[in-house]
Amino acid sequence: MNRRIRAFSLIEISIVVLIISILAAVIMQSSRLIKEMKITSARNQTQTSPIPSIRSLVAWFETTSEKSFDESESVSASAITNWYDTNPQSVAATPATQSITANKPTYMIDVGTGLPVVSFDGSGGNATADYLALPDATIPASNSSYTVFLATKLTGDSSIIGSGPESGADAYNSFGNVGTAMVNSWWSGNDTTTVSGAITLNTFQIVSFVYDNTIGKST
Repeated sequence: MNRRIRAFSLIEISIVVLIISILAAVIMQSSRLIKEMKITSARNQTQTSPIPSIRSLVAWFETTSEKSFDESESVSASAITNWYDTNPQSVAATPATQSITANKPTYMIDVGTGLPVVSFDGSGGNATADYLALPDATIPASNSSYTVFLATKLTGDSSIIGSGPESGADAYNSFGNVGTAMVNSWWSGNDTTTVSGAITLNTFQIVSFVYDNTIGKST
């Protein structure tokens, strides 16, 4: 019995490799374009939202603006040194900063939305808890009224933003979560802790804190 053995020629193999390479490049390019479109859409929505027109807006920290972070730190899994205030009503922006490596939060791309987020990691009482420090009097002090909105997805214990982690000398100047599905406000001038209503872990939600100096704090 005669048997014919036929192999692919070098030219045929080269053509197949070329086609696979082109398809891979197209897929990667499409994925990159989709990510850029998501971020561009999010930027347009935030810029046209009511936030910039809020009366007496003190500070606005958001993740999609090109001006929010240093370019070298706008990469997934990078430690964040500065989160810049993008408040259009302020000439002198108020940055939230962290110079201690162990306390730096992380720039991440959220798997569900494809948008950049700031990830804070650390448990209550932990000296290495992540947080970003605000300059004194960023949020009105001396018993002044204020409202704070936080768009957050809690996965466990963490500080969020303030003068320090959720324990120690600076704990009274921060917002964060300690062991429960709630966000706590320890901001100076409140005298006691304000706690949000129960929220769902691992879900993006907006939490607000209102302090009225005429009637006391409310949640």
